[in-house]
Amino acid sequence: MSSASCNDNCSSNSCTDDHEELNEQLQSLLSLLPTNVTQTDPISILEQTRDYLRRIHEETETLEKEMLSRPQHLENLNQRSIANSPSQRRRLQILRVETDNIRGKREFVVKILWKRLGPGAAAEVQRAIEFCSDLNVKMNSVLVPSSLNPDEMQTTAFVKVKKDRNITEKKLCDLLLSRFPS
Repeated sequence: MSSASCNDNCSSNSCTDDHEELNEQLQSLLSLLPTNVTQTDPISILEQTRDYLRRIHEETETLEKEMLSRPQHLENLNQRSIANSPSQRRRLQILRVETDNIRGKREFVVKILWKRLGPGAAAEVQRAIEFCSDLNVKMNSVLVPSSLNPDEMQTTAFVKVKKDRNITEKKLCDLLLSRFPS
């Protein structure tokens, strides 16, 4: 909303509140972007966010196609190779895994705090969560919680345990930790 239309259509306090809320939302978007942003005007932030979301969407579609084309009997073999891959050890270090049960027995929020040691770390965390055959991943996001250490990331996933499975927070945490090398 432009200043002129703001002055014409609402009180100045209301416009100030709207402007502050918009700035807060833009700062939130800016904090989610994985790279250092040089242009912080609203249009640049929105364009960079759009581009970032497109890349995530494309990578997700690629991973989904790979998963659908993979025979079911190879899933366990692939899970072991992810967890035991020598290149995996160089890509990331798991700092902490937290699980919180929500909405009853089968839905969880999973938070994995990890340190990026090489390229492809975010994709490895994503795959490790998605390849847990007991889980249906509802939503997943990656966040850089601190600008002081941009290599520390937090992946948050909302997951639902499949109907025929019974799993506790502790078992879920152990299952996820087993996907990564020590």
